[in-house]
Formats: sequence, structure tokens, C-alpha cells
Amino acid sequence: MNRIKSYSINFLGVILAAFGIGMFSVPNKIVSGGVSGISTILYYNFKIPAGITYYAINIVLLIIGLKKLSKKFIIRTLISSGLVSLFIDIFSNLPPITNDIVLASFFGGVIFGIGMGPFGAAHSFFGHVFSSFPYASIPSSSRVIPAKRPPPPSGCRRRFGCRWKG
Repeated sequence: MNRIKSYSINFLGVILAAFGIGMFSVPNKIVSGGVSGISTILYYNFKIPAGITYYAINIVLLIIGLKKLSKKFIIRTLISSGLVSLFIDIFSNLPPITNDIVLASFFGGVIFGIGMGPFGAAHSFFGHVFSSFPYASIPSSSRVIPAKRPPPPSGCRRRFGCRWKG
């Protein structure tokens, strides 16, 4: 994938994810899991802007993952997290689209999820740093990252009745 297309896809995902959080979750006090949920809680309890706490928490996660992550991944994640934080603060200062909690939960989750899709293609993430650890299964606000199972013991084949469950 060429560089311009990759950055364009990444930027589209940033805008959509920040729109879902800033226009639906934060104004309606909907707390999702992960970094965006913690940011929302801190915003309503301590009046710290959600975008700033979102970025600060992601930096801490990147520092934790420095040994396992590539330099390219870290740079793209810092840029993506910064842009998401900026747009969350911009969108959360606009009037909410709906005040209905059910509609806000549904549309906020769908738009955030659609926004998360392009990041796999662009090889960067925000708030999902641990997806590159091979045996981690950490829930996030949009999905659960499945843990990789070790291979079955040698000689164990499903057709021979092996009941290995990993």
C-alpha cells in the first residue's frame, strides 16, 4: 500500500473514531471500555478534557510496549493518538447529535468500530497497543483481541481423535 493511501485511510479512521467518541459517547456520559472510557470518567469527575487524558494514557501504554513494538508502529500510533485526541476535543465541544442514550450508544459504537477498521490496513493503532503482543488477550472498547494458541503437540491430529484444547 503506498504511503499516501495509507495515511489517507489512517486519517479517515481517526476522524470516524473521534466522531463516535466525541459526538456520542462523551456528551451522553456513555463510558465504554478501555482508554476512551477512562477518559470519559476523568472528564466528568475532574473536568480534564477527554482528548488530553486519551493521549496521555496512550503514551503510557506505548512506553510499556517499547521493547515489543517497532519504531514505525510507535511513530504512527503517536500521530494517530494525537489526532484522535485533538478531534475528540473538537467534536465533544459541539452540540450532541442525540440525547437518547440508546441511539447514542448504538451509533457511537458503530461509527467508532468503522473508524477502527482502517488501522489494521495502515499498520497503526490508537489505544490498542497490546494487539502486537503474541499471547495477549486484552479487551478494548471495540473488540477482544484473540490470543494466539500454541501449536498442538507433535503427532496430535484432529482426525485421529486427539482432544488437545491448547
